[in-house]
Amino acid sequence: MEMPGTLTKGKAFSGSSFTGSDQPATEVSVGSISETGARVLSCDEETEWLAPRDLLTGLYNRCHLTTALARELSRAVRRRSRFGVIVLDIDGLKRINGTYGHDAGDAALRELGALLASSVRKEDLACRLGGEEFLVVMPDAATDVVAARAEKLRARVEALELRLGADRAGRMTVSIGVAAYPDHGSSPEELMAEADHAMHLAKAGGCNQVVIAPRGLDYRGTLSNGVAPTLVYPTPKDRGADPKQAHATPTGKAAILDAA
Repeated sequence: MEMPGTLTKGKAFSGSSFTGSDQPATEVSVGSISETGARVLSCDEETEWLAPRDLLTGLYNRCHLTTALARELSRAVRRRSRFGVIVLDIDGLKRINGTYGHDAGDAALRELGALLASSVRKEDLACRLGGEEFLVVMPDAATDVVAARAEKLRARVEALELRLGADRAGRMTVSIGVAAYPDHGSSPEELMAEADHAMHLAKAGGCNQVVIAPRGLDYRGTLSNGVAPTLVYPTPKDRGADPKQAHATPTGKAAILDAA
């Protein structure tokens, strides 16, 4: 004997417990589970694609990040290991949209998504937070290692040729903020907040650069210990500027550069 509302392979599901003519039972024909469906559900690689993804870039979205970041933190605590978080933001995306149209802006987002997907390690997690902002989680990596990888990504983005149309090409830049566990926080919220704040410091410093989050960031977005942010790349020496000028104008122009 089967209980009402239960799902049985090969049979219909009667999911309503309402009575009366105005509340008819809802029946959903289930049928047998196909071999293809069973294979997808049993394959880790394909099941991974069932996780929430951003439709424009194909990267994971913020919904999936919330769970994944908490899981990575738990793993790091358990193993006494480190991991890093970087936040990337396309410089001047609104200007790209205004000058070249939203198709060009979408192209920039797609290109950055593809570059991140092809550049990160298998164990890394790349996602789109929303708008022009992206985040990458890098397991088993200390702050200096995360910063070096962030600079490689910045340089690759700057060198990327972006197609703006049939007869026009251009380039874009990104500003990147770096934070790492346990140096900059002990919760997903703290790490994301510090990486995001460091990204805004990179913006304020002239864009197209990488900044490591200063320790002591509070949730009002200020530096509670008064320590200046650590500028990583490009360095003042790289720019041919006075090394004492921590926020000299970077070599690459912000936003999008015409290739011609």
